[in-house]
Order: sequence, then structure tokens, then C-alpha cells
Amino acid sequence: PIVEGGALLGVLNIESTQANAFGEDDLKVLSALASQLALTMRGIEGRQEVEWINRFLKGLNRASNLEEMLKMIIQRGMDILAPKADAGSFLLWNDKSQMFEFTVAIGRRDWENVKNVKLSRQVLEEIFKEDEPVIFTGSMQEESELIATALKAVESERPASTISMPIRDGDSLIAVLSLNNRKSAGAYVGTDPARIS
Repeated sequence: PIVEGGALLGVLNIESTQANAFGEDDLKVLSALASQLALTMRGIEGRQEVEWINRFLKGLNRASNLEEMLKMIIQRGMDILAPKADAGSFLLWNDKSQMFEFTVAIGRRDWENVKNVKLSRQVLEEIFKEDEPVIFTGSMQEESELIATALKAVESERPASTISMPIRDGDSLIAVLSLNNRKSAGAYVGTDPARIS
């Protein structure tokens, strides 16, 4: 359910033809996404934006699995920041490994390397101290020991600029949506985080 202030605004429904296809991690991600959508919908006043939200939710409801749904969200983020964003990815918490793992990506030519990267909760909580999107330039990634350590396995195609949004379930960080510009270090500016949050 997508609920804001006790009012039901909609329902996010994901289905699979496989029995027991979804687990606790999936439920946490969907719950957090529904909460984000509720906050976004609450702040929308224009009819055009409401119609867009309805179309977006219908698209998500047609997703056949979590990976497809997450790719739709990445693509929408890239559309919002076009032409700045030319790639994107989702980091999700995995209860089994007790690590954050890259689950899906669009436009990442280094996906074979990226999908094997695992990041600790401690590292990501240090990077995302607030519930606000964070902008990283290529030079920031090199200068920050914490970020460099987190991204050391992604040497083949480190983006020139990245904007990342933490997604929480209550106080717990469960996912990070990142949108990349592969070529321009100054692609994102201070007003861009407001556009995707």
C-alpha cells in the first residue's frame, strides 16, 4: 500500500509466476519505495504531475520481477536528469551476505565488475549520514579515502560524476539509487538532488 497520513493513495503490486519468489529483502525495498512515492505524491499539486505518477505506478505494476521494477526506476531517474544521466544502478542490502550489493544497472559497460562489488553498512552509513542525495565527482571519489575504498573494485569505468540517493526503511538504510554521467565531472549541480528526491 502507498499510504500518507492514513490515506490510501494507491497500491504497488509486483507479481511473479514463481512460487515464493519474493523474500524479506524484497518486501523492505517495496515498502521503502512505496513510502518515497507517498511523500512525492503528497507534494504534487499539478494535474500533469499526478497523471505522470499514475502512469509510472502502472508501469511498475506491470513489472514481472523486482529487477525489472528497479530498472524502470533507474530509467525514470535518468529521464528526469536527461541529458546529464547516461547510466545508473541500484545497491541493495542483502540479509544473507550482510552486505550491500549492486543488483541492477543500466548503461554500465563495467557491469561484470560492478555486480561483484559488495559494500559494508558502515561504509555507506558514513557516506549517507543524512537522508539527502549526495553528488560525487570523479575527483571527490579519488580524494576521499572512504569512497575510494568503497569503489576500489570498480576501476574499469568509474563515472565522472554521480548523484546517489539513499533509501531507508525507517532508520535503516536498505538501498542506494545512483545515476551517473560517465564523461562530465561537473554534470550535476546543487539543484539536481531536489529533482530526484
